[in-house]
Amino acid sequence: MKLTIVAVTTLGLLGLSAAHASSSAIPHENNPGYVWDTQGNVVRDGFGGCVRSINWSIETAIPRCEGIVEPEKVVEKPKPVVAPVVAPKPAPVVAEPAVVIPEKSVVNYKFDNANFDQATGVTGNLNAIAEFAKANPNATVVISGHTCTMGPRAYNEALAKNRANAVQAHLVFRGVPAKQIQTAGYAYDKPVASNDTEQGRAQNRRAEVEIKQ
Repeated sequence: MKLTIVAVTTLGLLGLSAAHASSSAIPHENNPGYVWDTQGNVVRDGFGGCVRSINWSIETAIPRCEGIVEPEKVVEKPKPVVAPVVAPKPAPVVAEPAVVIPEKSVVNYKFDNANFDQATGVTGNLNAIAEFAKANPNATVVISGHTCTMGPRAYNEALAKNRANAVQAHLVFRGVPAKQIQTAGYAYDKPVASNDTEQGRAQNRRAEVEIKQ
């Protein structure tokens, strides 16, 4: 009779220990602390309590079997996908426009004449040379005077120099600083055509104007 009471008492204690456990099936999850049934669930007693095995310990205790409410699992919200910051493309390098130097200009003179206002013609853009020189203070205007072979050399040297000086005076009048202008006379030492013909001699009576940097 005593043994029977002890057994009942033991079962009663087991029932009380699991009084708060849910009556639904509890998977054993390979837990050695409880007895399993053939369906893989923890065996329950008549009071709904979980039947412990001899291997039961605090470490193997299943919270639901022991009337412990498991804390709800906190499901972390997925972190927002942050698009990588794309560095802006560098602004394209704008190359400075190339400096266009005006081409050489030629002033043609009549025979034995050094007056610029009586020049027979001008080839090239002399005005462009003047404007370029004014816009570029470091530029130098080089003027060279020339003659044909008619007359003494000393006379032609002076005439060639005067022709260059006449063009210089014109450019200074146009606003080009005199310090930016260089002049030289070469007489008939640098012909561009034959001095054996009148047409050739007319081409040699000239002043050449160009920009040097």
